[in-house]
Amino acid sequence: MTTADEDRIADRRARAIQLRVRGKTIREIAEALGVGVATAHDDVRTAMAATAKEAEEARSAKAGK
Repeated sequence: MTTADEDRIADRRARAIQLRVRGKTIREIAEALGVGVATAHDDVRTAMAATAKEAEEARSAKAGK
């Protein structure tokens, strides 16, 4: 996978989580992104997990100060 592919996927996942936060269903997200429902679901799940990890790391860093 090239850096351009990784960037494209990261952008799609960011868009997927934005749509989900706005209350869109996985099917609506899939349609908006032009991907299948399974891909949209995976994008939302992956983006949420990354966000949770970043939040945990930030809490840990803050607690360590």
